[in-house]
Amino acid sequence: MKKIFLIVLLLSLLTGCVPIDKTSIDDLTNEVLNSKYPLYNHVMRGYKYYLPRNLASSKIDELNEVLKSKHYDYYLYVDLVSFYNNIANDFQEDSSLYYSHVINYNDKLGIINITKIDDVYLIEVVYNYAKIEVKVNESDIKTALVNALTIVSTIDYNKDVIESMMSEDILSSAEEQVNIFEKENTGNNSLDVDENFDDEDEEFYDPDVIR
Repeated sequence: MKKIFLIVLLLSLLTGCVPIDKTSIDDLTNEVLNSKYPLYNHVMRGYKYYLPRNLASSKIDELNEVLKSKHYDYYLYVDLVSFYNNIANDFQEDSSLYYSHVINYNDKLGIINITKIDDVYLIEVVYNYAKIEVKVNESDIKTALVNALTIVSTIDYNKDVIESMMSEDILSSAEEQVNIFEKENTGNNSLDVDENFDDEDEEFYDPDVIR
């Protein structure tokens, strides 16, 4: 039943059939995390997950992906090294932000931070050894959040493959990187949003590509 709910929720959000503005961020978060959605349509080396149908993957390397919707780019980083080493992280809510909430579900900790930067909003979702960042207009916050939560909550890691990658030193450079789960200054312009998009000019991405 929960799986069916999430499918209906995602499709309804994309078609505008559900009054998402009347659903709180807390309720959306709980519904997505509590939904059992064991289907996978996107496979990477060391992990797989469900990619919402309105997104498509591009610019891929071992740890990073750019996921494109019609108007926004979602930046996904998967921390295979922390997963392999079972590194625990401590998250603290920040009351100065537009929204900040610690996720604690199925013995997994994470956090959602939403920061207003000029006229757009930077969404950062950290959960299940993965992080997604996307900048959106205010009207698209909840839809983008559902997309991000769906991805990070459905990531399923293959420890045998990750162990092989570690032995091949494929992830050695990642061990020296700054921990993405530590709070950083989000007041930069590294993520962009097209505030003047025109539906007639947009390229529609194929949502069913399986990699």
